[in-house]
Amino acid sequence: MATNPYPSSPPKPHPQHQPHDSGLSLTASTDLSPEAQKRISDLEAELSLVTDKVASASQRFADYENEIRVLNAQVRQEKRRNASLDSTVSVGEGSGEAGRVVGVAERAVNGSAAQKPGISRFGSFMHARKAIGGLGATPETEAANPLASAGTAAARERDLEAQLSQERDLRLAAEAKMGDTAGEVEELTATLFGQANEMVASERKENARLKERIQFLERRDAKFGMRVQALEERDRERQRRLENLERAVGRAERVRGVLGGGAGEKG
Repeated sequence: MATNPYPSSPPKPHPQHQPHDSGLSLTASTDLSPEAQKRISDLEAELSLVTDKVASASQRFADYENEIRVLNAQVRQEKRRNASLDSTVSVGEGSGEAGRVVGVAERAVNGSAAQKPGISRFGSFMHARKAIGGLGATPETEAANPLASAGTAAARERDLEAQLSQERDLRLAAEAKMGDTAGEVEELTATLFGQANEMVASERKENARLKERIQFLERRDAKFGMRVQALEERDRERQRRLENLERAVGRAERVRGVLGGGAGEKG
């Protein structure tokens, strides 16, 4: 696998989801119970984990796109190289045909000059020189190497195309998986915020019910206090009456004593 010369593009930020009910925001949870706050914290942690997974999938998708661009560039380069090799092979085949024509002409000249020893020896000498000079660079040999190079380049191009097809399949699979993950994130986010809003609403209803109960108890305590004050007032009134009666009884006893003393003196 070729190294990636293109920098990986950063993943696109995902929009933060907010509760659907603005009146039931998660921020206004100072009056929630510890269980509800813990549940909301767990839901927020789970949402953060899913968001990190989506960001990782986006990063992998960007890496796949960069690798595909690199492979496309390599395929274009191989196609240009194959085109240049094809032109070289065509030139080599033309040189081979010219060499074969020259050989046929030399054999015809040597055959026609068989009755003349001088010309025959000269033709043999020239043919030997050409044969010796052609041993180092035969047209068929020169054309064979470009053909082998062309075959290797074609095989390499097929490998690159296979890798490109595999990368394309991986990209499609990653796109499908990212789409599924995004759908799951949307659904999970809506579910989490719906549950959180329901919990906040239930907690607020419970708090309102408790406040009403407290107010009822306070009103009842106020009534009891008023009754207690009335009873205390009645007790004080009775105490005053009792004291008045005691004073009246004392005066009556004193008068009786005075009257009893006067009657005794007369007798």
